[in-house]
Amino acid sequence: MKTKNFIGTFALCIALLTAVGQNITKQVDALIAKNYPTDGPGGAILIAKGGKAIYTKGFGKASLELNVNNTANHVFEIGSITKQFTAVAILMLEEEGKLTVNDPITMFLPDYPTHGETITIHHLLTHTSGITGYTDLQEWAQKWRLDMPLDSIIALFKDLPLEFKPGEKWSYSNSGYILLGAIIEKASGMSYEEFVETRIFKTLGMANSVYGSRSEIITNRAAGYMQADEKTFINAEFLSMTQPYAAGSIMSTVGDLLIWQNALRDNKIITQASKEKAWKNYPLNNGKPMNYGYGWMPNEIFGSPSVEHSGGIFGYTSNGLYMPNEDVYVIILTNCSCKNAAELSTEIAALAIGKPLVNPATLPLTDQQLQEYVAIYEFDDGTTRTITRDGNQLYSMRTGGAKYEIYPFKPDEFYLKDSFTRLRFVRNNMNEIGEVETAARIDKQVAKRTNRVIVEKVAIELPTPQLQRLEGVFELAPGFNITIDERASKLYLQATGQPEFELFALSPLRFFLTVVDAEIEFIEGADGKIESLILFQNGQEMPGKKIK
Repeated sequence: MKTKNFIGTFALCIALLTAVGQNITKQVDALIAKNYPTDGPGGAILIAKGGKAIYTKGFGKASLELNVNNTANHVFEIGSITKQFTAVAILMLEEEGKLTVNDPITMFLPDYPTHGETITIHHLLTHTSGITGYTDLQEWAQKWRLDMPLDSIIALFKDLPLEFKPGEKWSYSNSGYILLGAIIEKASGMSYEEFVETRIFKTLGMANSVYGSRSEIITNRAAGYMQADEKTFINAEFLSMTQPYAAGSIMSTVGDLLIWQNALRDNKIITQASKEKAWKNYPLNNGKPMNYGYGWMPNEIFGSPSVEHSGGIFGYTSNGLYMPNEDVYVIILTNCSCKNAAELSTEIAALAIGKPLVNPATLPLTDQQLQEYVAIYEFDDGTTRTITRDGNQLYSMRTGGAKYEIYPFKPDEFYLKDSFTRLRFVRNNMNEIGEVETAARIDKQVAKRTNRVIVEKVAIELPTPQLQRLEGVFELAPGFNITIDERASKLYLQATGQPEFELFALSPLRFFLTVVDAEIEFIEGADGKIESLILFQNGQEMPGKKIK
């Protein structure tokens, strides 16, 4: 009797998994087709329920040159999903008594300058050390192609001052995970590559996962691409795999990453207590949650908890998302740094748990009601969210960000089209709007309304010859250019892998964009010819030398 019940229950589970897979297959196929053309680079995706794959597919091309399609067995660079393996390696060593996450990093790296502060392994794991990320340094862009020993990579950032006191702020830093790799080597007596390949990949049977290499032959490696314009793809800029190291050098398949996720779920590689450490949402020194754990980001989808991490490396993007309550895992690996894998995987995960992303019905507002929301709202860090209006349409723009249409669906609540982001305006006891809360899933931020006047930028007209002299290709970093073109007496900007946008003149050499909070200034040389430009965005000034 017990055997029959077990067989019946098992058959029912299989039937349910099959039904779930059939229900979402067409929807997922449609989402992939919307984002990735069949004749361009694509990737591989796997959706699992209860530890079993219910949807697995390759899409797009693994090689444009050879016209080879991607399959679920192709190997991709996973970028910063590598940080999960680094974090778990630390936790494995903690379980073995070789370190603790509260140890100061100087226990293992005694010569590392901490500028009078105590920096712990925990600070490195959570991106709260204050150490500058080396991938943010302009001088690093000149070293991408070089094979560099670990000490040389650390030398890029070790002597820089801390950006803040440890634990005071959260700031994503690949440097922290470089140091974690060095600590793993000190504590284990093995190279980082040897540790992950023998202690993790071999132990779990992840036969298609490797520490990345440019010289080794890696079976089923998908070539990496980037987008030159909306229709043209080019080979990704060369990056020595010595550079990402413990912050991003692992290569894998969607099938192997399901093995990884199941091993974590079943506590095969670390204990339940260690896993809870990795998936915890840690607070800053002031008690505010940072929405980061150890190599995972705690999040949620319409109230269902998730843990996830994305990756982006030259020619590849990725995102892995696990929802423990529903036991659903979604992993996407792509071979083009041209799409947001995180957005796609989140939308697919929402489908898989029966909470699909939909645009709510729009609530009609009067002219007076629309005008109430128009203002500049300021966050604690000094950045702003500006709400503007054009007729009956409201727009939201964050400092340095894009301009989005927003739509009311409840009193004082708005949504961004095809997005999980919501805006909620909060009124005071006088029924006046005093602040706006932005909820991008678990990440919630409040900005207070200011009395600052919204200054509309007024474009001036310039004669065609003045626009034509600005044309050219400007290099902001190796592999990342801004192309300026004049057509029909209008000036257009296109950054590598991004759509083309029109520029509007503030002066003969200063221009602005309307779709994003950014400006461009052209710089003349001594001969009066344009020799460079500066992109002003999000408080940064990014120079670009004219190369064509």
